[in-house]
Order: sequence, then structure tokens, then C-alpha cells
Amino acid sequence: MKKKLSLQEAVQAGQIVYTMNTEREASLVFARSAGFFDEVVDIARKSVVESRKKSTVDSSVESAQNSSYESALFADAQEHFLWEWRAFVHSAVLHGLSECAPAVVVVEYLRGVQELLKSQDSSIDAAMGNRFVDEPFQAYTTAVLEKRLSACPQIFFKRYLDIDLDASKKNGTGKSVAEQSALEQNGTGKSEVNKNETGMDTAPINTTYTPCIAAVSGAMAMLFAASLDTFEKYEYALD
Repeated sequence: MKKKLSLQEAVQAGQIVYTMNTEREASLVFARSAGFFDEVVDIARKSVVESRKKSTVDSSVESAQNSSYESALFADAQEHFLWEWRAFVHSAVLHGLSECAPAVVVVEYLRGVQELLKSQDSSIDAAMGNRFVDEPFQAYTTAVLEKRLSACPQIFFKRYLDIDLDASKKNGTGKSVAEQSALEQNGTGKSEVNKNETGMDTAPINTTYTPCIAAVSGAMAMLFAASLDTFEKYEYALD
């Protein structure tokens, strides 16, 4: 027999699922293991090299400045990842609730979104909370409520790294970026040049983010399934 949840208990269940899947350090460990910040660090180091070539500043002072720049860039990349990931996880929770629970549960959960965000990061003020709801949260939630779950990875990578996972429609390869990125490399270690349907050469797709694409797409699919599984276990006694 399924456990019955009151309105408050149902909302709390959704908040627990959200919190468990957006814990800061665990989320960043996931991102680092997928290689999300490797490119950011590489960009910072290249900038440091160029800066040293042109600089006349004392080397010890310059080293401290460069270290500060790299740290700031890395920190910004981490916060941006958390920003997007938290918005997506909210949408995964809403997917489970909207499929299994009465609409009033969804409405009450939505009312607490900004407070949950602020509880995770005290630096978030009202303006930032509104921007979170209006931008990333709305992007993922709209796709989920329209039953376009498969669009979430594309939204994530477009917003976070400005990568178009549907680029195959533009380059004529007939493959998604994830598929194209997985093509074997030639003997020189460089990606083979591909030809589109007209026989013309097309630029090879950067394979840097292939592990990131696979990791995030897989995690999103698992979260959608877990959310449904969680809320299907309950009945909702809202009287």
C-alpha cells in the first residue's frame, strides 16, 4: 500500500529530491570528473603565457596576478555550472510531480524555488533569484512541461558553453554533435575532415566536450527516471 502524503509532505519530498541532487561539492565533483573545467583552466594558462610575453611587471607580482586571474576564472565557471545544474534539477523534480501528483503540489513547489536557491547560497539576492527563475529555470521547465525532455542537454550546453548539440542541421553531416565527436581520429591525432551530402568539406567538430556531453545527458536521463520513480510511490491526500 502506498504511503499517503499531505500537501506539505509532498512539497517537502520534492525539495528533498532537489537538495540531494544539487549538493554543492557533490555537483562540482561530478562536473570535474566529466572534464567541465579543463578547458577553462587551459584558457587561463594560455592567457598567462601571453601576458608574460608582453609584461614588464616584476615576475613575483605578475605570478600572483596570474594566479588570481586563473582562480577567478575557475570559480566563475563553477558557479555558472551550479547555476545551470540547479535549474535543471528543479525541472526534473517538476517532471515527477507533474506526472504523479495533483497540480496544487506543483504550484506549491514552484513557490519555494527561490527560497531553496537562497538556502544553498546566501549571496543570492532577490534580483538574482528573479533572474534564476526567468532565465535558466524557465528554459528547462518549459521544455519539461512541454514533454521535450530530450531537449534539456541541448539547453544546458547552449546556455553554459554556447555549444549547439543540434549542429548537424547546419553542417549537413547527418550526425549529432555527440555522435560526430565520437568519430575516430586519424593517425596524426587530429579529427578527420568530414564531407557533407554535397561532397564539400565541413569543419570537424571540437571533441573537447564529448565526455561532458555524455556525462550530463546520462545524468539528466537518470534524474528524470528517479524523479518519476520517487513520486509514483506515493498517494496524495490533500484534503
